[in-house]
Amino acid sequence: MDSVAHAARKKESPASRLLLGVVAISLLLRIVLVLSGGQNFWPDEIRYERSRRAVDAIRNRNWTSARLELAHPDHLLFGVLGMVPATLELVTRPDARIPASFFALFSVASVLLVYGLMRRVGETERASCLGAVLFAVATTNLYYSRHLLPYDAAMAFALSSLYVGLQDSPSLRTSISCGLLSCAAFLTYNGYWLLAGFALMAHVLHGPRTWRSHASRAIVAAAAFALPILTILGADAAAGGHLLGEWSAFSDAVSQGRYSEGWSLPFAYFWHAEHAIALLWASSLLFGVWSLIRGSRAEVFIVGLAGIGVVYGGLVLMSVGMERMVVYGRLSRQLVPFACILTAGALERIWTGARNARIAVAAVVVAVLVQAAANFHAPVTQVFPPEFRRLAGLSQTRTNAPTLLLYADRIYPIPAPTPTSAGPVLLARPHPLQFLPYQYEGYTPEQRSALRSSDIRMRLVLAVPGDVRGNGELP
Repeated sequence: MDSVAHAARKKESPASRLLLGVVAISLLLRIVLVLSGGQNFWPDEIRYERSRRAVDAIRNRNWTSARLELAHPDHLLFGVLGMVPATLELVTRPDARIPASFFALFSVASVLLVYGLMRRVGETERASCLGAVLFAVATTNLYYSRHLLPYDAAMAFALSSLYVGLQDSPSLRTSISCGLLSCAAFLTYNGYWLLAGFALMAHVLHGPRTWRSHASRAIVAAAAFALPILTILGADAAAGGHLLGEWSAFSDAVSQGRYSEGWSLPFAYFWHAEHAIALLWASSLLFGVWSLIRGSRAEVFIVGLAGIGVVYGGLVLMSVGMERMVVYGRLSRQLVPFACILTAGALERIWTGARNARIAVAAVVVAVLVQAAANFHAPVTQVFPPEFRRLAGLSQTRTNAPTLLLYADRIYPIPAPTPTSAGPVLLARPHPLQFLPYQYEGYTPEQRSALRSSDIRMRLVLAVPGDVRGNGELP
C-alpha cells in the first residue's frame, strides 16, 4: 500500500502541485470576499430573488408562479442556477453569502479551465500552469465573486465550451457539447454573446480543415446552441408568455454610459484594475503578433489573438459603429482569458530561449505576483454600506451629539454635495466606488469625473449645532 502511494506521489509533478495550490488560494480569497460582505450593492443583484421565489413556489406546488419567476428575458439561466443555493437556504436560512459562495465557485472553475485550454492548444504543463496563475491573479477575475451576478458563471460556461470545442479529433458529441455550453453561457449572461460565439467559431474552424468538416461542425454546434433557446421560447409562447418580445426590449434598454467610449473603455478599465499587469498583457499581444508575422503557427497565439480580435472588434463595432451596445467593464472582462493565454505562451517561449532570459521571466513572474497583491488589497479590504452602517451605529451609541451619515449608499449618477451642516468626522471608510473598476459600470466620463473629484468616503460626522437634521443622513 505504501509503495502505491509513493508511486502516486512520484507521478505528481511540481506543476500539478502548483495548480492545486493556486486553486486553493483562489477559493480562499473568494471566501474572504464573500464573508466580508458586499452582496446586493448593485441593483442587478436583485435578480437572485427570482430564484428564491421560484423555489418557494415549487415547494408550495405552485408551478405557474415558479415558471413566471424564471421566465424573464434578462439572463434566464442565472435564475435557474440560483435555485441551487436558494434550495439550500430552505435548510439553513436566507443568507446572501450562501448564493455568493455558490457563484464564486464558477470563478475558481475558470482558473482550471484556462489551464485546460492551454493544454488543449499544445502548451506544456509549465506554460499551462502559468496561464492559470496569470488568470488567478487577475483582479478582474476576482472582485465580482462577492456579488450575486451572472458574469463568473457565464465566463465558466463559455470557457468550457471553448475547451470542449478545441479537441484534436472533434466528434458529433463534441459539437453538441460545445453548442450547449455556449448556449448556457449566453443564457446565463446575455452580454457574453461574443465570448460564446467565439467558442463556436473556434470549434468550427478547429480540427480537420475541409469544407465538409467545417460545415458539419457548424450545423451541429449551431443546432445545439439554438435548440434550448427555441425550446424555451416555444414553451413560453404555448403558456401565453411574451418572452421573445421582452428579450428584444431588454436588449435595447441597457444603454447607461456612452456608445463612443466602446473602443477606449477596456483600456482604461484594465489599467485601473490591473495596472502593470495590463501592460504585460499588451506586450504579450505584440509578441504574439510578431511571432505570427515571423511564421510561427503556435496555436496558443492563434487562439489568443483571434479571441481578442473577435471580442474587442465586436465590442467596438456594436458600440462605436452601430450604437447598439454600451461597453462596460464587465463586458471587457471577456478579453482577460485570452490575454492570460497569450502572456503565458510568450513567457514560455522566452523561458526556453536563451539561458539568461530565464532570469528575466522569473523576475516578471515575481513582479506580477507583487502587483497582484497590491491590486487585491482594495477589494479584499473593502467595506460596503451595510457594514459601514453597522460600524456607524456602534459609534453613534457612544456619541451623545447629533450626527449625520454621509454617502453610506450606492451613488448614482453623481454624488450629492456634502451638506454645510457636516461637522468633524467621527468614522470614515472608502466608498466602494472609490475602487475605480466599479466606475466603469454604466457611468459616463462626466459622472466618473464627478465621483473622482468629490470626497465620497462613507462618513459618520457630527452635525453642527442648530442643524435640525441631526441623526439623519445625506439625501
